[in-house]
Amino acid sequence: MTKTPKILTIGIIIFIIIQTFSFLFLKLAYSPTRAEADWKIPELQITIPGMDKLTQPSACPNDSSKMCVNWIGQYIAGIYRYAVGVIGILAVVVMMVGGIMWIIAGGNTSRVSEAKAWLEASITGLVLTLCSYLILVQINPALVNLKALGVGQPTAKPPTTEANYLQADKLVRDRLTANPNITINKSACQNQGQTDCTSLAYLPENAIQGIINIQQGCSCKIVITGGTEPGHQTHGPNQPIVDIRYDSLLEIYLAPQFNLPNYFIPTNITYENNNMWLLKERNPDTSVHYHINFK
Repeated sequence: MTKTPKILTIGIIIFIIIQTFSFLFLKLAYSPTRAEADWKIPELQITIPGMDKLTQPSACPNDSSKMCVNWIGQYIAGIYRYAVGVIGILAVVVMMVGGIMWIIAGGNTSRVSEAKAWLEASITGLVLTLCSYLILVQINPALVNLKALGVGQPTAKPPTTEANYLQADKLVRDRLTANPNITINKSACQNQGQTDCTSLAYLPENAIQGIINIQQGCSCKIVITGGTEPGHQTHGPNQPIVDIRYDSLLEIYLAPQFNLPNYFIPTNITYENNNMWLLKERNPDTSVHYHINFK
């Protein structure tokens, strides 16, 4: 019987250690950069009293391009709260047992010592449990700061109908051509399989704004010759990539941003600045265009 209080104390200490490694796991967990278009909240196979379900991910307050997913943190926090409650109740029960043992000891020295051991174990366990949060904070505040995992915003699914495809193209086309100095070389694609056309369907916002910024910066004519239509190796829906026809004023504007001369020959070299990747390509008909991938 004298070993029981020691076993109880050891068990509580093991709980503290497991809890610490649980927080460390959350801290070091891998944070993916992309996510599927639909969020599906996991169903808890082992439910925890006080926590019915996990919450819906929300946009990160410090980075709107990512979704904050705190499912692991919520589950660990639920386990922690439940375990603290269970151990607290267990410590109180042990304390009561120790008190009863002391009362019925009848002055027997060995029984009184055993009762004291039970009381000491229960008080030690209760203090460790209630102070576990403070202990972890003193070790490293990050152990109790259950930060959500930052996951890239789900991208829109590719269009599934011709009507949606045409409507998506029209939205972007109308927005760009509202500026009279921005034009598209061909009409819109009627479906996702057509290649003798130029589609802007599902062109991302950063690419749309990037094209507008370039035109405003160069004060020149912008002719888009490639968008999200099939037939390209890198272009496509949700890809911020476009081809823009060569223009001397445009080149004078772009070249200094990449530390290039006002005229640079088409090569397979990709240049980079803070806003885009730039590749100057020659078409089969010897004409030249800029392949731009916006960041």
